[in-house]
Amino acid sequence: MLSAAKRARQQVRLRCKAIGADRMITLTYRENVLDKERIKRDFDSLRRLLGRIQNFQYVAVPERQKRGAWHLHIAVKGRQNYRVLRAMWLRVVGEGNGNVDVRNPNREVGLRHKIATYIGKYIVKNFDEHKLNEKRYWASRGIKVPEAETIVHFLEDEAHDAIVAAYNSATETGVSLEGHQYYWNEDAGYFWLATRERRDTDGKA
Repeated sequence: MLSAAKRARQQVRLRCKAIGADRMITLTYRENVLDKERIKRDFDSLRRLLGRIQNFQYVAVPERQKRGAWHLHIAVKGRQNYRVLRAMWLRVVGEGNGNVDVRNPNREVGLRHKIATYIGKYIVKNFDEHKLNEKRYWASRGIKVPEAETIVHFLEDEAHDAIVAAYNSATETGVSLEGHQYYWNEDAGYFWLATRERRDTDGKA
């Protein structure tokens, strides 16, 4: 189950980056909603309403709160109209029965990897709340995840040398290490590095 959750987290991260997600919407209920299928149905209704007025691309992950109720985190791109979101969510769940929070957890341009990490953590956090082969996240159709790009192959005998080589390879491509994230699992023998996205020749991310 945990390995499946980790694979799902990777897919969430890739899709968040593919749509350029830089904001997060959180949908909650006033009532104590314990049925996960309920929040899925309500979100389906919301996204259909939003789809009538905008190109709504999203990556959504449900999370169970300490009180047992479910709420939903949704990664999106760009500024969101809070009044429209709130009006439509209340139209779905009933007046006074829900709330909408829209925020940028990082408040910095060019830090999509942090948004992806932020929402992806809920996949593993609630991995035991899902049945075998159950979908752990929902994403809009048509998201094109870029193919992996091999920068360089290198072989190092020592972990320290391999990590240094990974950093050197990243900086040689022109990325900035400011605000980067990393993860090192010595037992599994792998190192993971996420940086802010590269800028094109016009200086745009």
